[in-house]
Amino acid sequence: MAVRVNRVRDLAYVPLSMVLWAALFQVWEFAAARMFGDRAVASVAAAAVFPIAALPIYTRLAVGFGPTIIQILSLAAVVQAVPGMMPFAGLQTLVAGLVGASRVAQPTGRGSIVRAGLWSGAASAAVFGIIAIWTWPGPGVLAGVAASLVGGALSGAIVLAMSPGIERLLGHVTSLTLLEALSYDHPLMRELMTRAPGTFLHSTNLGVLCDVAARAVGADALIARVGALYHDVGKTVTPEEFAENQRGDANTVVSTRERARVLIAHVTNGVALVLAHGLGDRIADFVREHHGTSEMRSLVDRGGHDADPPAAPLRYPGPRPRSRETGILMIADQIEATARSRTPQTLEESLALARMTVDRLVAEEQLVHSGLADDELDEIEFTLAKVLHAIHHRRVGYPPALEPTPARLRAVKR
Repeated sequence: MAVRVNRVRDLAYVPLSMVLWAALFQVWEFAAARMFGDRAVASVAAAAVFPIAALPIYTRLAVGFGPTIIQILSLAAVVQAVPGMMPFAGLQTLVAGLVGASRVAQPTGRGSIVRAGLWSGAASAAVFGIIAIWTWPGPGVLAGVAASLVGGALSGAIVLAMSPGIERLLGHVTSLTLLEALSYDHPLMRELMTRAPGTFLHSTNLGVLCDVAARAVGADALIARVGALYHDVGKTVTPEEFAENQRGDANTVVSTRERARVLIAHVTNGVALVLAHGLGDRIADFVREHHGTSEMRSLVDRGGHDADPPAAPLRYPGPRPRSRETGILMIADQIEATARSRTPQTLEESLALARMTVDRLVAEEQLVHSGLADDELDEIEFTLAKVLHAIHHRRVGYPPALEPTPARLRAVKR
């Protein structure tokens, strides 16, 4: 599989950010030397107060665990190599970075950044205090411990203040941005709710399905849910052209060729909207890939009898899903759409529907680049079938004595 553009960008980000952070550290140390007048004291002060954990905290949020570990190890080596630095400064940097990054592995909000900085400062202060007391006890130990705590607090504050701008600049989307995208107060979500309510309800159901399926196979449930919520946001441009938003019986577009253009446009429009609202390429991939290169099955039969048949095959332009999460979205989207028309009543019917959908997508090679293994596909089928059964199974009717009637409802209102 080809290397993704954003993957290349993320790989370049690690060394470039290291160079920038090392340069900032040198400036910080130079300022401390001018303040204290003693290079040795300045090096200690710079290492203690400098918000060294800010970079790994942001990297863990934006890029992931692997690059963060490489970055933390490199930072520790760079700090230790600075002339006149304390012999354990590298260890202090290593512990502060690891603790700070670990505390934002599963953030619950922007307050998580502040707490990560404080935990990082506490860990840094503990390392400083223990080793300093052992190697050179004196009145400066308490000052160093306090400075380390300040450095941790600064780390969280800097990430909190600067991450929105850095995300925009570098094209990153952190977990915190994704959490905020789940809110119904997000401007793009409000647009979907008001302009295309039928699409909004479909996307909400799909978000639940993708979240559950992603958790079942150890995929990224947060990004799967957010991607599902926004995958059809392009329909807000012409909501009346899509059945779930219509009150009448027919589309306003009659020609199959024009109808195909509308269907393709909901993908291109969706990508533009997602990027314009700062949700980044990872969410845009859900919009691009959720149909893959599959046939527009609703138009295939119609096209053969159309007075204005399309010049090209009735297919979406793709690409096909290139991650486990976008593969899960494609599966769940097609299963959910089929279930709305067939309304399976038993778990066996739901499972048969899910298996039929997955088998068709596999036969069409739509999932070939998704990275989903056969056993994961089996797990996804069963998980989605259970959720669909819970949604579509027939409810037990009211007992006759409790059957709601207009008279009884009026009595309840009184």
